[in-house]
Amino acid sequence: MAEERRWHQQAQRGKLWVNWLGTGKAGTQLLPLYYVVVATVNTTNTIPQTQTSPRLPHQPAMRLLTALLLTTPWLRAASNVAALRHHAHPVPRAPASLMPAATSFWADDFASPAAFTHFASKGGALVCAMCASDHKAGILLRDARSPASAASLWTADLAGALYEWYWRAVAPSSTASRLIEYWQIGSALRALGLGGGGTCVRLEHWDAGLEDGARRTVPAVNQWYEVAGGEKFRACDSGLSATKAHFEFLVDVDGGAIFALYLDSPKSSARREWYGNRKDANPALLPRLRFFSDIMWAYWVRDNPKIKDIRYFFVLGISNDQTNQVIASVLQKKGKTLSAWPGLTVGTESDEGKALLGSPNGATFAYFLLQHKAQLGYKTISKVTIFRPDSDDDIEFVDASLLFHVVDAPEPEPDEDVERGGKVNEKRVDSYDCAAEIFENGKRIRSVHRFGRTGRSD
Repeated sequence: MAEERRWHQQAQRGKLWVNWLGTGKAGTQLLPLYYVVVATVNTTNTIPQTQTSPRLPHQPAMRLLTALLLTTPWLRAASNVAALRHHAHPVPRAPASLMPAATSFWADDFASPAAFTHFASKGGALVCAMCASDHKAGILLRDARSPASAASLWTADLAGALYEWYWRAVAPSSTASRLIEYWQIGSALRALGLGGGGTCVRLEHWDAGLEDGARRTVPAVNQWYEVAGGEKFRACDSGLSATKAHFEFLVDVDGGAIFALYLDSPKSSARREWYGNRKDANPALLPRLRFFSDIMWAYWVRDNPKIKDIRYFFVLGISNDQTNQVIASVLQKKGKTLSAWPGLTVGTESDEGKALLGSPNGATFAYFLLQHKAQLGYKTISKVTIFRPDSDDDIEFVDASLLFHVVDAPEPEPDEDVERGGKVNEKRVDSYDCAAEIFENGKRIRSVHRFGRTGRSD
């Protein structure tokens, strides 16, 4: 499905390139080829009403035609390179404003029943952990400390720790702060009383300015660093190296909101940069300071006298396939389509809300709350809103966005055994009854989400 999306997006760009090439001889000859592609797509596909353009089928012939279309820019570029030998004119490029909007969200690409149940079960467990005491949440997360605790090891502003673990702050993208003009969420901001201001942050897990003796950028996989104790880690299977991960987000202290924009975790980046997407990296080889929830916390707590006033978590322009599949399933179950604000809101007491919370783009916000109870108090996520941009005029990809609503949770009963110094049974993750009640085809099932041995499963 992800491959099909990429082909679809490239086909849209192929039309733009053909139209542009149409000003020359090569383009004139290729225009009929494009219309053959479009005609074939239109006659072999049923276009969902939620899509803005045809989907590209898997037929080899169609892929060949599209590949031919996609090679035409190189042909035109080659002719211009030759011309540059005699003329000091830049190679013409298609205006960025003409690039057509595409969508990475597909309304008929659903999560499997097993996947939906998994994410709903995980979301239910996270709701329990947010509302439970720190000790009981620690039991649920299989924390190895005694007594168990859900508290993060990273609690301060982490300025020194981030640098030590090779995170480098760089200039954010030009689109980061343009929540209304670029991200097109003005309706949501106005409805929630948010001004759209804040501090833009971009952290990268490598040094983009590091060069070798020939003034060439050193690849992330060849960048290594030292941590406390003098132990050196480098890019090989026996140690750690830079992953080229990045987190870009906006922190609005006054509005009590955090906006996640561009996210590429060390886990996914290491898979790509170290192993060419052939296998996952051993978690022991990744930086210990690697979760987005901890990175967010570092910047939320800095110079913030109102750290308890967190109200909203946004994740904009979602490209994660699993999260998009959960969103499509929720919309289908509710008989809705992806729409602009106010979109669709579901409570986390429902299966749909639990699944969104347990999705890859939702769990990190739950961890932000449940791992900082001492600083934030008891907080939980009460509901999740699915919506799309107000307009797609200024954005290249039209993807779904999620808003997680934060509210105060009632303070749980004290842990009597812990207060008396007694030993609590921690052998089983369900020793603290925190099961998620999930419904399939109207039938209730009881599911206990079992976190991994390291506690976190995101």
